Amino acid sequence: MQKYRLLIETDDQKGLVYKVSKIIFENNLNVERNSEFVDKQHNKFFMRTVFSGEVNIQLMLSDLTETLLTKSQIKLVDSSKKILLF
Repeated sequence: MQKYRLLIETDDQKGLVYKVSKIIFENNLNVERNSEFVDKQHNKFFMRTVFSGEVNIQLMLSDLTETLLTKSQIKLVDSSKKILLF
């Protein structure tokens, strides 16, 4: 099963965790780890989520971009473990 790491930086507002979690749920994905932080001095919200499942990355990025503020930075990367053979 594929694992992905989602990184978000955006202006803080109410409901961000819900909005992102809803998109993950609607894509039938499983959250394995999640953490958030708010920089109150600069009104910035940071979120890091590791989830697993099969996902259309372009569609999910499009959904996140539509849902979050325009100044948002969104990064979604495949974080599946790599196996090295010697």
